Amino acid sequence: MNWKTSAMTTGIGILAGGGARRMGGVDKAMLRIGEGTFLERILGEAAPQSDELLISVGSHEKNYPVPFPQIRDIFPDSGAIGGILSLLEACTSDRLFIIACDMPCFKGELISRVCSFVGNTEGIDVVVLTDSKGKRHPVCGLYRKSVRKTLRKMIEAGEYRITDAYARLRVRELPISETGFDDCALTNINTPESYRALCNNSLRLRKMPIALTALTAPIASNPEHPQPRAAKP
Repeated sequence: MNWKTSAMTTGIGILAGGGARRMGGVDKAMLRIGEGTFLERILGEAAPQSDELLISVGSHEKNYPVPFPQIRDIFPDSGAIGGILSLLEACTSDRLFIIACDMPCFKGELISRVCSFVGNTEGIDVVVLTDSKGKRHPVCGLYRKSVRKTLRKMIEAGEYRITDAYARLRVRELPISETGFDDCALTNINTPESYRALCNNSLRLRKMPIALTALTAPIASNPEHPQPRAAKP
């Protein structure tokens, strides 16, 4: 499936290239939850939603054993804005639904609901989801391929906050409640404390069945994967 509204196609881009400083440098994509890793869970949810799925691996020497293209940053160590730019440069779709790899509660159906809700995004560059408190989540939303020029100029000028780009783009905010989901779908696991809380929440785990049928080459998980260390102050 590749979501089309009018003549517009939608691919999926997963951000997995961050340094995870607050997580003590542990690769968040490989953190385990339930029966799989964060990346496995997100791929299982997202892959059935589009014919094009790309993974941003930043400037690090990462090579995940999955059957999807892995994209290195054009501008090394430029953060989320660099990952999004690199994914948009590499994709063939008209727009990408961006998902961070540290969102293990993400549901693939959210992609189709957002695409159906906003239509062809004519006149809109970015659709960013907001939570119940109105907070924007820039690493969960739709980005048109046409924003590449703006993002590139910002990085070249040393500006690395993706939200700063919104003042120069046509942005639509979409409350998560209007999609039928709640804030859980937008949860980022950024610290050892939030990771432990997620692992201890057995009720949430039971509601998160892993969907690996979309993967032809599942990640080789290691039950001895190291736990995240507390980040240095």
